[in-house]
Amino acid sequence: MKRLLVGILSVVLIISSVGFVSAKTKFNVWISNTFYQRYIDVFNQLHPDLEATLVFKPGIESILMTAIAGEEPPDVARISRQWVASFAARGGLECIDDLVKRDKVDLSVYFPGAIGECKYRGKMYAMPFNTDVHPLYYNRTMFKENGLNPDKPPKTWKELEEYAKKTTKIEGGKPVTMGFIPTFGNVHFVCYYWQTGGDLFTPDRTKVAFNNDKALMTLQWIVDFVNNICGGPKIVEGFKSAMANPTTGADMWAFMNNKLAMMIGVCTPIVTFQQYAPNLDYDIVLPPIPPGGKQVTLMEGFGFVIPKGAKNKEAAWEFLKWLSSPSTQVRFSQLGEPPLGGGGMTIVKDVALNAPFFKEQPMWAKAVNMVRYGKFFPTTPITGFAKDTITKAVDRAVAGEMTSKQALEWAASEVQKELDRAK
Repeated sequence: MKRLLVGILSVVLIISSVGFVSAKTKFNVWISNTFYQRYIDVFNQLHPDLEATLVFKPGIESILMTAIAGEEPPDVARISRQWVASFAARGGLECIDDLVKRDKVDLSVYFPGAIGECKYRGKMYAMPFNTDVHPLYYNRTMFKENGLNPDKPPKTWKELEEYAKKTTKIEGGKPVTMGFIPTFGNVHFVCYYWQTGGDLFTPDRTKVAFNNDKALMTLQWIVDFVNNICGGPKIVEGFKSAMANPTTGADMWAFMNNKLAMMIGVCTPIVTFQQYAPNLDYDIVLPPIPPGGKQVTLMEGFGFVIPKGAKNKEAAWEFLKWLSSPSTQVRFSQLGEPPLGGGGMTIVKDVALNAPFFKEQPMWAKAVNMVRYGKFFPTTPITGFAKDTITKAVDRAVAGEMTSKQALEWAASEVQKELDRAK
């Protein structure tokens, strides 16, 4: 009997030991895009001791601090890198400097601007994942139908105006086709303002720098374009409503159905058009520039963070490290694989320049070539707020609620207040 008890006890101990060793560390990842499930699946396959679960959360930037304050944060969250410094300044993120140093992560392989967006006061709070450029997309079919040479896209604001006039048709007060809408698509005020040589903040980033003649000229150009070429804000809003599509978004839907001749956007349309309109005849080029302007394209993207109070910090770090690693970026950038995040460019410089996917796909090759003209948002605790506030100012000026000068003065005042509070 004694030997039997010893035997049973031994079996129990073995089972307990095996159970302990094989237990998985489970953690959750907040993401506002279910496309990332494919990354979660591969991560779980490669890490049998860890189990990540995607939790779909729209508008993460607006709800994350509430979750942190309520002591119910996710283990990992994907946020726009423009908001990293803001969350870090409010004590909402775990600093990952020690983890980066411990695991000898080489940050020099990434685009420097993206790493800058992941830092606050010199410390790392996020790992970058993808990036984008903002080219001008133009519909070659619509060009040909309206007597424009599809091999000679507009290079200046003046040419853009001329091309837009020829491809815009409004009948009975309703838009039939639109040539170009400067506020339509994934485009921001800085996409135009930076071309004039302007910037959002002073070099020391203590003062706003977008309430000046260059900014006023830029905003007034946008307002005049909408009123004089697009038929006014009501026509534009009517067009957006008519083109609404939950799958592709109104801008891409209009473009791929030959209703919109030109638009500025990120790289997502390249993937969308390949999937939903494989025979679409279009091309991409650097956005047209103003008189005396310079070539520049906005680069931005997402990063993954570990919120303060995350219960599984080590598991979360393994996910961040794996997702941003050159080997993973290569894996998901191979020829035939959808690009990162469903439409983004890899954040690893060497992969962007040399991976077959980005070299052998014509549109992606052109997009990668635009990186040399890329510019990232400046890193401040209020960059995300500044971006949103300027967008509101543009909307108010376009709608006629304020003059361009009043809108810029209002935005500059609001952003400066936040900048002063963040000091």
